[in-house]
Amino acid sequence: MAVGITETVPGVSGSTVAMILGIYERLIYSLSILTTKHRKQALPFLFTFGTGMVIGFAISRECKLNCEVRAVRSLTYTV
Repeated sequence: MAVGITETVPGVSGSTVAMILGIYERLIYSLSILTTKHRKQALPFLFTFGTGMVIGFAISRECKLNCEVRAVRSLTYTV
């Protein structure tokens, strides 16, 4: 989820967070074996990673939109 949350932050890369969390190498390896006969080994990890990323992205995006709406609303009330 942390990688998905970082995707909504400008200037911060999700791959940097994956490196910090120690999952970057496993992610790259899992992606690289998708085209081989060993793809079944990679699917559980990629499914878990992808699901967490989508959930994190959605939560972060919703929070960011709510903050932006509150900021614009308060600016509108003051003008």
